[in-house]
Amino acid sequence: MSLRLKVLAIMATSLLGAFLAIYFSMQFFLLHNFKLEEAQQVEQDIKRAAFSISNRATEISRNCSDWARWDDTYAFIQNKSPQFIATNLVDDTFNNLGLNIILFIDTSGHLVFGKAFDLEEQKQVALPESLLRQFTPDDLLLQHADTASLKKGLLVLPEGALAVASLPILTSELQGPIRGTLIMGRFFDRGLYKTLQEQTQLNFDVAPLKPAGADSGNALSKLKKGASFVSLPQGRDLVNGYALIKDVYGNDALLLKVVIPRTIYKNGLLMLHYLQIMLFFIALSVIALLLFITEKLVLAPLSGLSANVESISRSGDISARVSVQGNDELARLGKETNKMLQSLQKSEERFRVAAESASDIIYEWDINSGELKWFGAIDRLLGYGPNEFPRTLEAWEQAIHPEDQDRVKKALALATGAGDKFLEEYRIKRKDGQYIYWKDTGIKVSIPGSKESKMIGAISDISEHKIIEARLRAEVENRTAELQEEKSGLEEKVKQRTKDLEERMIELEKFHSTVVNRELRLIELEKEVNGLLEELGRAQKYKTQG
Repeated sequence: MSLRLKVLAIMATSLLGAFLAIYFSMQFFLLHNFKLEEAQQVEQDIKRAAFSISNRATEISRNCSDWARWDDTYAFIQNKSPQFIATNLVDDTFNNLGLNIILFIDTSGHLVFGKAFDLEEQKQVALPESLLRQFTPDDLLLQHADTASLKKGLLVLPEGALAVASLPILTSELQGPIRGTLIMGRFFDRGLYKTLQEQTQLNFDVAPLKPAGADSGNALSKLKKGASFVSLPQGRDLVNGYALIKDVYGNDALLLKVVIPRTIYKNGLLMLHYLQIMLFFIALSVIALLLFITEKLVLAPLSGLSANVESISRSGDISARVSVQGNDELARLGKETNKMLQSLQKSEERFRVAAESASDIIYEWDINSGELKWFGAIDRLLGYGPNEFPRTLEAWEQAIHPEDQDRVKKALALATGAGDKFLEEYRIKRKDGQYIYWKDTGIKVSIPGSKESKMIGAISDISEHKIIEARLRAEVENRTAELQEEKSGLEEKVKQRTKDLEERMIELEKFHSTVVNRELRLIELEKEVNGLLEELGRAQKYKTQG
């Protein structure tokens, strides 16, 4: 990693640490406050929703008060006039008042008249049996101790939640005695919920105390332990608020659920996001300033020195020098580098002169980068102009004779892989198309403390040796053929002489008995035989030597 990257990494790490510390601090303190504000908003919205529900019973109580404190009603509870029913308790009355239930009950608890009307279906329906069973003589809604008595609230029936109001039946002058009870009610149906939601601009609902989900069950458990309300976030966009609603008897009857957008929380996250961006750009500005100072005073001069050294290394021109300015530590380092380059230049010049004076060629192959350097008269040896022969491994491989390429490549792979010594003789093509013989000796060298590996070796032109060797081999083969031919001729002569001798011996034996008396002839024959025997001895001697 470069020094510039290290400096940048240190500054970035410091920035990240400071940024994370500030981020988590703001995350804890600011978001905690936003959550508290959100909880207050949930509580206020729950109260608004609960008020809209309870206020429905209040609105019913106003209509109920007008009817219960009316002379016609006061007379009807006693005379049960059909005319009163036909005139006042028509369907339009339920529509105009927004009611589902109207009950007239006398002081003994008996139902004088009752009617139920479905506002959605716009038709009269039967009175709920559960509602009729609710009103026993001692029921709270039928107990009115004085003329100012008013009972209102919710009733939870199997058919649903019912907002009810109960008032004593009096004269128009609010005089008694009390002749009975007038009860009016409205079910919380879809139409009523929609109206209340539009009025409050809240999305809420009520349900029996039988939670249908994990959140409702969790909220109900907390509410029963004494919590006035419960707030349960539903991700980043919504929060559910829960509260208990009591019925007209003061018992927990319904679970109110309000679904509220998390506006405060999201605004808090947005503000936190903007603060983080602002802190980030402030930190970037600080880092930019520090980097500018560091770059100007340290990194730029050092980078220039490094670039000069790298350029010299890449070009291989050690006659070049690095640029030196100033008199600080970096300038002194540049001067020392130039001194080192000067020493290297002198050493390489001596080495190059020695290499060009010798018949051998020295090479250096960077195994990782593929760069191939030749030291010596490589171009002259292969018949090229100065620097014409490509300094690449591919050019060298293509110049090798096709019959030798596979063998040389395999040996090179073993040398670079397992580290074996590379020693091969092969033919290489000159520019004029002729092939010369090379003896190539190389060894793999690994640079300590680095991943770089190089193959360094020497090449000798052994073409003359190969020519002499071929000539000697041809002479030996020719001489061997001649000797073989001479050997064959001698063998044939010996065979012929041996055959002749055998024939003469046969003749000698035949005439032996007849030439006894011819001693002189015998002596001559003996001489002749002795001569033949001498020749035969020489032939066998040649045969033995062959």
